[in-house]
Amino acid sequence: MRYQHPPRRASILLLVLIIVPVLALAAYSFTHWMRAEATGSVAHLRATQSLWLAHSGVEYTRALLSDPANLVPGALNLFDNDSNQFAKIVVAQDFRSAQGFFSIVSPSRTSNTQEIRYGLVNESAKIPLHLPAVILQGSTDDQRLRLMNLPNMTEDVADAILDWIDPDNDTRAAGCEADYYLSLPTPYSPRNAPPRTMGELLLIRGVTPWLLYGEDANLDGVLNPNENDGDRSWPPDNADGTLDRGWFPFLTIYSSAYNLNPNGESKININGNLDENKETLVGMFGQEWYDFVTAYKSVNVGKPFRAVSSLIDAKVEVPNQGPGGNGNPIGGGGGGKGQGKKEIKSPWTSQNVQQYLDNALQYLCVSDSKTPESTPGLIDITGAPFEVIAAIPGLSLEMAQTVAGATKERQAGDLSPAWLLTEGLVTLKVFQRIEPLITTQGRVYRFDSVGFFSEPGPVARVEAVVDATKSPPVVIYRRELAAVGAGYPHQMLIGPGTSAQQQTTLE
Repeated sequence: MRYQHPPRRASILLLVLIIVPVLALAAYSFTHWMRAEATGSVAHLRATQSLWLAHSGVEYTRALLSDPANLVPGALNLFDNDSNQFAKIVVAQDFRSAQGFFSIVSPSRTSNTQEIRYGLVNESAKIPLHLPAVILQGSTDDQRLRLMNLPNMTEDVADAILDWIDPDNDTRAAGCEADYYLSLPTPYSPRNAPPRTMGELLLIRGVTPWLLYGEDANLDGVLNPNENDGDRSWPPDNADGTLDRGWFPFLTIYSSAYNLNPNGESKININGNLDENKETLVGMFGQEWYDFVTAYKSVNVGKPFRAVSSLIDAKVEVPNQGPGGNGNPIGGGGGGKGQGKKEIKSPWTSQNVQQYLDNALQYLCVSDSKTPESTPGLIDITGAPFEVIAAIPGLSLEMAQTVAGATKERQAGDLSPAWLLTEGLVTLKVFQRIEPLITTQGRVYRFDSVGFFSEPGPVARVEAVVDATKSPPVVIYRRELAAVGAGYPHQMLIGPGTSAQQQTTLE
């Protein structure tokens, strides 16, 4: 009897046919997952690197501003598209075949551009909310009028802002104080002091993001398609082809002016002890000027000069020396025949201001500052728009229009604001009033530092404010802008080409 094998059912073959595809699918899934993880890791690495490229740009700008030679008028173009200093700065490191860059950019000076402006913003050419001498000078009506030239400003919002800043709890005609804020569903108290950040203004009754930032949703100062399409996409806009940036270009809490003379030394306080600097003052302005200032101060004890220009067309009566006097017009002298008073006039007159005023404002001051190298809150009239010029106490709207028109056409480089008077843009009386509030030496700068790569990928943006009145310059504000987006498209940042002539490389 022959042995018969049991029938083969091919069970193992079937099992193999099932297991092999499953294993192949698992291997493919694992490989795909690993590739996705690798891609994600590279993207995260690039995002981190682009952020630190942007932070490198902040330090690069601080280093540029730390060199006094770069701050000499005409030495370095800080504001007007200096691509050699601020565009596509190459970081000397190999990022896996993609080159890393940063650019220093700021909002355009026009309202309808779609191009990048390389450079900085002069933060001192704005209304200083942190300087009560400007904001809170004069009557409550005068204070309100200084803010009414801001776009879309209303009286109730202006009064609410002023009530937030002033130190008292007295409610203005259209304003509000603590009783309003404490009655809100989430109560809080007004600061009754200058705001500490620009965003704090959004806590004030009536102030909205649209008023503060306008249509510029991503805060890049460039008119993007979504900011010019009406209500089709965020933010709401009027599709008029211009970018409304709200109040942000006109307000600041960071301005400060460089207050040393051209030699880097403290200015001489004409309200102080002049004898300590007699030789310097006589050599610079003459013996007659020195004698007049000394005589004026001896007669007007306790009445300090409010401005350096207060000496222009000034007069003073001093005791007249009779026989036997010592010949000094301000000396005590003896009595006797001929004694009385005589009038002495300042050698500085309104007819010869071109001869001395610019030099005087560079070397003289009327107070000793705790920080002699800087004076906070002065308004830099260089390039300041009408909305800012009109907020200077003592200027009429007509004069503000004239000054704003002149500053728009004027190149940066003036060492003092003397030209306002020497060129007849304001009267002597007005200049004497506004001189303590203005400057041409604002040295606080705001800018965006943008980190990116030669290949399309993550773009990071850091906003910073640098105070260059300090030595070395200090970053007083820094914020990563990831929450509002990159702002600038990669193609706009990289440009049509990147030639060696267009690049500055950091070694």
